[in-house]
Amino acid sequence: MEVGEQVPSLPIFGVVDFLATTNQILDYSLPVVQIIGEVSSFKINQDKYIFFDLKEDDSLVSCFMMRFKLRQEIVDGMKVIITGKPNLMRMGKFSITVDNIKPYGQGEIKKQRDLLFEKLKNEGLFDEARKRALPRLPERIGVISSTGAAGYQDFIKIINERWSGLELVVRSTPVQGDMAADEMINALDELNQMDLDVIVMIRGGGSRDDLACFDDERLARAIDESYLPVATGIGHEIDMSLADLVADFRAATPSHLAQAIVPSKKTVLDGLEQGLKYIQADLVQACDRQLDWVDQCHLEVLQALFDKIEQTENRVFEMARILKALNPQRVLERGYAIVHGIVAQQQLIEIELKDKIIAAEVKEIYDKK
Repeated sequence: MEVGEQVPSLPIFGVVDFLATTNQILDYSLPVVQIIGEVSSFKINQDKYIFFDLKEDDSLVSCFMMRFKLRQEIVDGMKVIITGKPNLMRMGKFSITVDNIKPYGQGEIKKQRDLLFEKLKNEGLFDEARKRALPRLPERIGVISSTGAAGYQDFIKIINERWSGLELVVRSTPVQGDMAADEMINALDELNQMDLDVIVMIRGGGSRDDLACFDDERLARAIDESYLPVATGIGHEIDMSLADLVADFRAATPSHLAQAIVPSKKTVLDGLEQGLKYIQADLVQACDRQLDWVDQCHLEVLQALFDKIEQTENRVFEMARILKALNPQRVLERGYAIVHGIVAQQQLIEIELKDKIIAAEVKEIYDKK
């Protein structure tokens, strides 16, 4: 610097003004940044706040985020990419306020998914006992999908072919990308307020990255907590997301899901016809059983009547036998006699024998010794 040259004046700040000006500069030059690094010192405070460091070699930056924004399992040592806003805190500490964090690299993504899988499994979210049966013939179906996607078009086409006239309440949402899970959760909440029979979530095939939103923890929990049964048809047969595992019913593809939840009219009519045949056969068998019962009852009544008649006849015969034994004529036939009249001296009496009657006068009466 030459003699006489003026020294440029430097800005002078108070601490508060310096922090505010620095943050303004950051807001202007780096409003949002993405940083790749390794997680360390990861901790959750009061189940509301998350603090961790992101490091690379000997360098690190402190990070902060709200608990509700965490969508995936994160552990120390995991390589991640964060999206957030840099700022200088009041205590002079530089930090990144994180809006989004996710594993970086296929190995880390699989590690994170495996951790979340074990967590949800241990909580019982995949248990068969939690799954609800789907209605046999739903009349009102809630649909969550991207209406411009081929999978959605296939689903609608098959539904209309199998049973036209069903009411479909459609909520079009993104089915890939960072915002997809939130949009689908909102759609689930909205459809659960309606008078529907079932909710379906559909998406055609894609790469593992494209389907990553269906491995979102909050989406999996929203499906589990759904008041209405939820069925999924996501990707291809080889694709199995956490949303599929939590859902009440999972089909391999949107087309398979349409075939599974809505029977064809022909199948239903054939089933009704077969059912009517079974009912008719059952009615015929029931009538035959009733006729057999009536016949059996008739035979039993007749048998009882015959037994009663036989018993009565036997009683009559017995009474006739007794009467015959007591008949005076039987007495006469055995050599006895019957005296008619007043047995007293000087009285006329008749003595009846077997074949004769003798007129006599009582001369004398003797006491029997």
